[in-house]
Amino acid sequence: ISIGQNTCNLGVIHNQIISNLILNLENGIEKIKLYRLIWPLDKDLQMNKLDTHITNLKNKVNGDLNLELNFTSNSGTLKLIID
Repeated sequence: ISIGQNTCNLGVIHNQIISNLILNLENGIEKIKLYRLIWPLDKDLQMNKLDTHITNLKNKVNGDLNLELNFTSNSGTLKLIID
């Protein structure tokens, strides 16, 4: 992700999260579906693992670009909020 001269290099998981949120910008994406897209071989869902990666993504983008990502989570659907 680049803004002007500033760049934020995302890892594979962070890229998958942000890409899926952008592709599903209007309606969001179910957190379970997002989890399964990222970790299709996991037998048990560990939603805290996804939540931790989302928090780390927000912190990385904020630290590298001074840009605050805003998400909402309603009834298990995660949505990226763009003003």
